[in-house]
Amino acid sequence: MAQAEHLPELREQLAASYERTRTTFGQGLRELFGDSIGEDSARALVSFYAALGDGLMMQWLVDPERAPSARDVAEALRLIVRIHGSQP
Repeated sequence: MAQAEHLPELREQLAASYERTRTTFGQGLRELFGDSIGEDSARALVSFYAALGDGLMMQWLVDPERAPSARDVAEALRLIVRIHGSQP
């Protein structure tokens, strides 16, 4: 990932891969949830999961001893929902 800034071909490949992921998994979410989730919302959700997964992967690769556990991630998501759910 760090090399993508310096290698335009790698950057293009990674960008295309992310776009395929957003499109493919976004369509899957829309098929699963039907009309309750729009195309923009599906893309946003897939992008969020990709960011979360990539960030966790990088932390684990760099420092597996102190990387967040599944329990840590679940607790953080609960806090986010609680904090944002309480705002008007």
